[in-house]
Amino acid sequence: MRQVRVHGPKVKFSGCSIVVVRVHGVDVVRVRFSASRQITENLLRGKGGCLPRCNSPAGEFATGVVRVLLQRRTGIPGSPTKSIKKLMKKNTELIARGFIFQNEKVLLCKRKDRDYYFFPGGHVEFGEFVAYTLEREITEEIGAKVTKCDFIGVAENVFRDGEREAHEVNFTFQAEIDREDVKALEDHLEFRWLSWDEFEKAEVLPTSLKEKIIKWEKDRKIFWSSQNDLK
Repeated sequence: MRQVRVHGPKVKFSGCSIVVVRVHGVDVVRVRFSASRQITENLLRGKGGCLPRCNSPAGEFATGVVRVLLQRRTGIPGSPTKSIKKLMKKNTELIARGFIFQNEKVLLCKRKDRDYYFFPGGHVEFGEFVAYTLEREITEEIGAKVTKCDFIGVAENVFRDGEREAHEVNFTFQAEIDREDVKALEDHLEFRWLSWDEFEKAEVLPTSLKEKIIKWEKDRKIFWSSQNDLK
């Protein structure tokens, strides 16, 4: 078990890393997982590790977020604060997504514990332009460089994931990357190139975004779609 290390706004410990950055006077909290289930269980149960304590409100908030996320990952019950519970239940998220179609194949991503695919990308951070978000996420997740990034449409999706209700706004780009041999750099993810026929048959969420991208590939018209799975 690695020793807990606290360096100012950055907190790292076995299983997670928390980065608290201040952008235009606002604290932004980022959390990354790199641990196995056993390590996260040990952290929560106090065996061989502990969650770090920080001497700042942002650091304390970040620690609370990590505890909640670890609880959700392992299924171990806990008692997150009311503010964290509220954050978990409903959230509006800005997402950058990439439709990466090269050599007649589409690059898709999936979590190892889920059966469906989704388009590569991730959350937009405060003060970050959406196109840059996609470039950053692709580099972080597979180590590739985005060589083309053209906006093609927006897809809203309101859905429930366990106890959490979320409203995603997916800014979608036609993108190309500098390699075809890709491998996930994050343990919980995997990436796969699908042929167009495989892509059309695969379960890709949100469904409305997949449908709009298939249509865009034919007419090349910027799209907008909305999907509410709570109704």
